[in-house]
Amino acid sequence: MTMAEIPSALSGLAAIAARLPGRRPALFLDFDGTLSPIVARPDDARLPAATRQLLAALAEHCPVALISGRALADLRARVGLGQLAYAGNHGFELALPGRSPQLHAEAEVGAASIRRVAPLLAAEVERWPQAIFEDKGPTLTLHYRRCSDEVAGALQQRVAQRIAEFPDLELRGGKQVLEVRPRSAWGKGKAVRWLLAELGLASREALPIFIGDDVTDEDAFRELAEDGVGVHVGTPGTPTAASFRLADTDQVQAFLERLLSALAGRTGPLTSAR
Repeated sequence: MTMAEIPSALSGLAAIAARLPGRRPALFLDFDGTLSPIVARPDDARLPAATRQLLAALAEHCPVALISGRALADLRARVGLGQLAYAGNHGFELALPGRSPQLHAEAEVGAASIRRVAPLLAAEVERWPQAIFEDKGPTLTLHYRRCSDEVAGALQQRVAQRIAEFPDLELRGGKQVLEVRPRSAWGKGKAVRWLLAELGLASREALPIFIGDDVTDEDAFRELAEDGVGVHVGTPGTPTAASFRLADTDQVQAFLERLLSALAGRTGPLTSAR
């Protein structure tokens, strides 16, 4: 389906609430394009103060986790809330409140190849001053948002040629980015399941709600199609496996405010078993 064919999460809160009796909500959110507006340079992304306060307030009523393509240390520094759970590098890096961060075993699949290809890709990007290369440890990212279409096309071709030499790596696209990752079934969807289990929430006890805007978030939407809620942030024509939509970060903020109000009230259908 496309975004235009699914209802708005703002008008669909009652439908989401109707699934909550006897279950506990667990909130999972992407960062860039979901909580923080997309910017030309990834280092310029900032979490609005009001959004940080809202996340802290929500965490008093339900588990809240941030799942992002950003490196874990970068993500945690930008959010700055120790009471949340975090999954960086698309779930390869994981951290729960009060625990030391850990690297998922699947990240080792292509670790040696990542280290070999990183300097090669960094050299490729040096040829294109408007491109940005990020070495995030378990994964690599190339941003071409500021490049012309011609340069972006050439860069994508060169990167694809390089990655083809490493069968244990895969290349995935996103919103004007290329992601180099270990070839593995692990991703945001599996990370959600892992976090739920580690938080002590069996599938039948929780209603996971995942809000994200990018191609990599579709993995989580598909994973939660049967027993959770997927909310895609973006434009109407975008294909998605999510069941609800929001237009932009402002609408995400509005949805979270309404969700908080409902959870804080605990007088209607949002009352949980715990």
